[in-house]
Amino acid sequence: MQGLDAELTRELSPSHQLRGATFSATARCEGCDDVLFRVDDRPFPWAVVHLTWSGHDERVPWPVTTPLASLADLVEGSDPRMQGVLRA
Repeated sequence: MQGLDAELTRELSPSHQLRGATFSATARCEGCDDVLFRVDDRPFPWAVVHLTWSGHDERVPWPVTTPLASLADLVEGSDPRMQGVLRA
């Protein structure tokens, strides 16, 4: 999943909430561009990120990021994007 980490790094603008964070992809939605990342140095330990696959930094709010306090938030989340990651 290193390719996913590299793509997220390329897409992060200087003002994105994940810029400068340490993260690693842990799961991916097969039917969409959403990826679950483990985040090590932010108040939230997980994030679902919708990658754009542009290969360059994006304007905020892209890539759209949903911070998660726990994996339970992913399971209980009402956001259908999160459910797509669960099916991956």
